[in-house]
Amino acid sequence: MNESHDEQLERAQREIRAQAATLHQRPRQARVAPTAARGDERIEPRRLAYRIGELTDAHYRAFVDQSFHALLKRLPSEAEAAVQVAALAAGATKAEILGNLRWSPEGRRIGVHVAGLLPRYASAKLRRVPLLGYLLDFALTLAALPQLARHQRASDALLAAGDEAAAARNAALAARFAVAEAHAGSQFDLLQQRVDDLHGYAHGLRTALDELTRTLVDVDAATRARIGELADAGRQQSSRLDDLELVRRQLHRVIRWSDALDDAFAQVDAFALERERNDLVAAAAVAESVVAADAHRGVRNAVWAARLGEWLAPGARVLTLACDTDWPRALLAQGLEAIDPAPADDAQDASPRHGLARHADASLDGLAALAPAALLVDWTLPAFAAEARRVVRPGGALLFACAPEGVAVMHALRARPLPSLDIDLVAHVLATAGFVDVRRIDAADGSPALLAREAAR
Repeated sequence: MNESHDEQLERAQREIRAQAATLHQRPRQARVAPTAARGDERIEPRRLAYRIGELTDAHYRAFVDQSFHALLKRLPSEAEAAVQVAALAAGATKAEILGNLRWSPEGRRIGVHVAGLLPRYASAKLRRVPLLGYLLDFALTLAALPQLARHQRASDALLAAGDEAAAARNAALAARFAVAEAHAGSQFDLLQQRVDDLHGYAHGLRTALDELTRTLVDVDAATRARIGELADAGRQQSSRLDDLELVRRQLHRVIRWSDALDDAFAQVDAFALERERNDLVAAAAVAESVVAADAHRGVRNAVWAARLGEWLAPGARVLTLACDTDWPRALLAQGLEAIDPAPADDAQDASPRHGLARHADASLDGLAALAPAALLVDWTLPAFAAEARRVVRPGGALLFACAPEGVAVMHALRARPLPSLDIDLVAHVLATAGFVDVRRIDAADGSPALLAREAAR
C-alpha cells in the first residue's frame, strides 16, 4: 500500500462520515405506538444493571429508543430522538450517547449501572478536548488499524456477495420480465380476438335491434287499431249506461217503496209484540192465582223434599229447576241447600235449559224439576235427561214431578200446545239415559213424581 497511515485513517473517517450523512436522507418510517416491550426484550422497565454490549447491538433510531428505555425508563420524544440521531450522524460514538443519558440529571436520579460504560464514555469525552482529543483519537485509531482492515475486507466480501446476489436477482427479474412480456403478447392476442368477437356480437345486436324496431312499429299499428275499437266500444257502453241510469232511477223508487213497506211491517210487528206482552201479563196473573189456590202444594212439596232428603246427605246442594217459590223452603226444612239457576238479563238465557248448561260436570248433589211444561217448552225429554246426568255427581238424585203449575195455565190461555207426558215413559227415558233405581213417589193428591239415582261412572 502506497498510502500512509494518516491517509488511510483520513479516508476511513471520510467514508464513515459520508455513510452517516446519508442516514438522515433515507425515508423515515412511521413509528409504531410505543409499548413496554419495544426494542430488545432484555430491556426491562425495572432492570437497573446492564452490560454495555446489551445496549450497543442496535443501530440508528432503534439504538436511541433502546437507550432511553434502558437508562431513563421511557421512550424519547421526537425532538429528543432527533438530537441523538443527529449526534450519531455527526460521528458521536454509542458509548458517548449512552454516557450522556446515564449521567444526565434524569439518568443520575434513576441510577442504572452499565458495566464497561465509564471508561468508554471518558475516552469519548477526552476526544472532544482540543489537540489532546485529536492525539488520543489518532493513537486509538492507529492501534485499531488491523481491526479496521479486517472489517474493511469483511465489508468488501459482503459487498461482493451482495453484488452477486443482486446480479442473480436482476437475471431472475429479466427472465420474469421476458415471461411477462410473452404472456402480455398472448393476452393481447386474446384481447384482440375478444374485440373481434364483441364486434360480431354488436353486429348481431344491431340486427336484433332492427328486427325489434320493426316489431314495435307493427305493435304500435295494432295498438292504435285496438284503441279505435275500444273507443267505439266505449261509445256503446256510454249508451248502455244511459239506459242503466234510467233503470237505476226506477230501482231507487222501488227501494223507497220497499222501505216504506218495511216501516209498515215494523209497526205491525211492534203492535203484535205489545199485544202479546199484554196477553202474557194477563195469563201470568191468572196462573199466579191458580198456583196460589193450590191447597195441596205445601204438603206435596214437603213429602217430595222428605223423600229426596232420604237419598241425600245433610247439606247437599240441590238445583231447583222450574220449581215454585215454596220448594226451597221445603228443601231447607230437610237440611238441604237449594241452588237457584244463575240469573240472566236475557229471557232466553233465563230458561231452564240455559240455567242447567251453566253448571259444570258432576257439580251438583241433586236436581229437582217440578214443572215439566216450563222445562220442556224448548227442550226434548232425552236431551234434558242427558244434561241432568252430566251435572249430577255419581250417587246423586234426580226428582222429576208433574205438579199442577201456572205455566200450563199460561200455555192454555195463549192457545199453545203443551208436551204430553206419560210418567212411565219419563221413567223409561231416565233409565235409558243412565239413571238407576228409578221409582215413583206420587203425592197424596195424585200428582205423579219420579225419584232416580245417578249411577257411579
